[in-house]
Parts: sequence; structure tokens; C-alpha cells
Amino acid sequence: MIYVTISLQARGYVSRKGRALRAEPLGRVLTAFLTSYFPRYLDYGFTADMESLLDAVSGESVYPDRTLTDSNPGNHWTVTTT
Repeated sequence: MIYVTISLQARGYVSRKGRALRAEPLGRVLTAFLTSYFPRYLDYGFTADMESLLDAVSGESVYPDRTLTDSNPGNHWTVTTT
């Protein structure tokens, strides 16, 4: 989580005020754009479900190629395994 915070700050999306993060104008614009064009991916339920699926993939109880295909009907993701 620290890396994400540092990245958001480095890109000018947020600034730190004490222990809190404050959205900068660029961060507000980005949030509005993502909310408008990609609402499904910002939905808490979708994010929680995807996190569970990816945990299952990392635990090797689910195959990665099926996970992204099954969870994203209509989207065509390319998944390669090494």
C-alpha cells in the first residue's frame, strides 16, 4: 500500500496533509473520468470479487486464463502463463 501512495503522490493525484491524503485537481479529474467511463471497475463489489479471484489464482486453486475470461464477459483479455 505504501508503494501505491508514493506513486499517487509522485504523479500529482494526491498530496499528503499530515497522515491524510488529499485529492489534487488532477486526481479529481482522473476519478471523474474513471467513474464516467469505467464504473464497473470502480464498483466496490467488483473490486472485492476480483481480489478474491486473484487470491485464488495466487493460491493455485483457480487457473488464471479462466478467471479473467469468466469474470469479464464481453472483454477480451489476453492471459499468458509462464
